[in-house]
Amino acid sequence: MFWHDDFFTLRDGEKRPFFHVGKFQNRMVIQHPYFWFGSLCNAYLWKGKSLADSDENTPIYLQQFEVAVEGNVFDFHDFLARTERNRRLKPDECLWYETGFWTITIERESFMGIGLENLRKMLVEKPDSKFALCVSNTDSVIIMSSGGSGNETILISIYASNELFPFAEVIEPIQKSIEVYDRFRLLKSEMGREENIRRFWFARRTISLDPVAFIMDIEWRDYKRLPVLKNQFKRTRDSVVGEIEYLMGTMRHGFTDSDYNEKRDFDLYAEIWELESSSIVEFHFELADVR
Repeated sequence: MFWHDDFFTLRDGEKRPFFHVGKFQNRMVIQHPYFWFGSLCNAYLWKGKSLADSDENTPIYLQQFEVAVEGNVFDFHDFLARTERNRRLKPDECLWYETGFWTITIERESFMGIGLENLRKMLVEKPDSKFALCVSNTDSVIIMSSGGSGNETILISIYASNELFPFAEVIEPIQKSIEVYDRFRLLKSEMGREENIRRFWFARRTISLDPVAFIMDIEWRDYKRLPVLKNQFKRTRDSVVGEIEYLMGTMRHGFTDSDYNEKRDFDLYAEIWELESSSIVEFHFELADVR
């Protein structure tokens, strides 16, 4: 299994399966702190190159399907497990493990969460809400999102890079998982460039961390793996970053309690992907005094 459910732990110890991130602004925004897709990560992880050597002109192939859903609840587990079984080249599970981030909109309010089961429970309780779920790897991204009213259809958007494997090897296992459904249709099949769907955002000042919640580590339960803090950059010119009330992000070598307690200064930047009707935002922190 390459996904898991996580909860947001508030400062008083309360655990929540989702977290409010602001008003819905006509675009689904998924915060995905471990987004390994694209030339930057491939250059760094697999080719032994620096991030500066990445090729932003990497071709990205998109296929988008519409799938009819029976009972208005899509079985995410079944679809992704079938995709995994279809793969000739099994993905590196450690990279797939930190994925499954989603957003859901309920009465114009947006929430973020982690894990397929947490999302399924939300959709059972709020069947008319709109959602977008991201499952990513180094060579592919699958975005599953609401289709028509009442979620009677699901849109499945597949983005593939040929940095590691040919497009056909990346797309085929996912296509076969879609073809088992009685009613589906191909909406889009097109080639694009990474540079046209990805951009970077950099904060103009440093901040200290004052988290309102944490994502705790699964194995080391006392370790605060991901901090959640109020967005101090609401007035930024970037429309996606400016929409978010609360953000969560990673630091290259992980966080320590002193990062929160001693009020160290951090620089914040984000990698933003515009993928059809959804935006993926990956926030990163870097200690300001060690740049």
